[in-house]
Amino acid sequence: MKLLYCGFKQKFIKKDGNYYSIGSVPYFLPSLSKFFEKVYLMVPVSTYMVNGVSKLTDAQQLQVVETKAYKNRYLWYMQSYFWSFRNMLRFKELQDKADIVLIVIPSAVAYLAYLPIINKPLVTFIVGDEQEVVEASDSLIVKIERFIGFPKFRELIEKYLVKKSDAIICRNNIFKEKLIQKYDIPESKINVIFSYVKANIFKPLTPNEKEKIKRDLRLKDDDIVVGFVATYISPSKGADDLIEAFERMKREYSNIKLLLIGEDKIGIPKNDSIIHCGLVKREKLLDYYSVMDIFVFPSRSEGTPKVVMEACACGIPVISTKVGGIPELVKEKHNGFLVNPGDVDAIVDHCKMLLNDVELRNIMGKKAREYAVENFDFDKLVKRTADVIKGVLNENERKR
Repeated sequence: MKLLYCGFKQKFIKKDGNYYSIGSVPYFLPSLSKFFEKVYLMVPVSTYMVNGVSKLTDAQQLQVVETKAYKNRYLWYMQSYFWSFRNMLRFKELQDKADIVLIVIPSAVAYLAYLPIINKPLVTFIVGDEQEVVEASDSLIVKIERFIGFPKFRELIEKYLVKKSDAIICRNNIFKEKLIQKYDIPESKINVIFSYVKANIFKPLTPNEKEKIKRDLRLKDDDIVVGFVATYISPSKGADDLIEAFERMKREYSNIKLLLIGEDKIGIPKNDSIIHCGLVKREKLLDYYSVMDIFVFPSRSEGTPKVVMEACACGIPVISTKVGGIPELVKEKHNGFLVNPGDVDAIVDHCKMLLNDVELRNIMGKKAREYAVENFDFDKLVKRTADVIKGVLNENERKR
């Protein structure tokens, strides 16, 4: 069985003959490809290297098919709107070789040119609620899009794409219900598969290992660390709320530290108690998670954020918001607490509860680890993804 995988929004970079990308993509795609005879990965590839990327894991079945990409980082966004005739021909050529096509949303606009020529069974992989992200985004470009009404155009394309699909994969049950109501899609067509975390990699470290990492970060033994991880430290991720909450807590707890991972988009205040490490490679994230006592992720818009699962897998109690699929990851008073977006008072109150009770932190951290291992296991969920794709093809062959 051969799969054509179009992951348009995934940023791939080529350097010295190797491919790099962000998040879990570098190990998810090679793992998925092992369930197929061949996977053609059609993505735009740039040569502009950025921080926080990881090398694509080797996999014999996976073939990266490069499409045109702008080299300038500021022109990357334009790929959402312009596709060359050559890329359409390449898509058609690969589709002829493949048995089934998988297209990733968000940014359905990117596939507008392909939709009329898709003639193989189609699976749509919806990794986030695009409309919700657009509403919460603070990006200037997205603000302009909202002003001219472009999100409605995106929604029409998304509707056409999901209606045309033989199966849909989404990240949480809340979004599944939204798709059913919004587009009148049969429930049987939608498969909920959480995002994945490698629990054998993201795990609690030994006290000695933690002590060494603390020394490297110039943390004292009695420092209590509140952590946050995202690609962008931005208002849409609630980073401004976190900074405000931290400044309040700092008045009461002299030994509290804030550890921020991600690219600064808010202007992080200069403060000896705030440690900003920028973007880091995923394989290095474990070191930073391991020194966190509490993980706070007050995002205003989400699908099913991997960083919350990684924090849980590392045995850290989580305080996050009631948006997207987060309530399926954080069980209230079990492995953490949930707050409404923008509720700084609640963030402070729950943090103080955990700061004042070491035993509660330890119990919640242990339950967070158990929940992650049981529900977010990487190998199980990759296999489920492959099973959905194969099931579509098998069903189509049965109907012939």
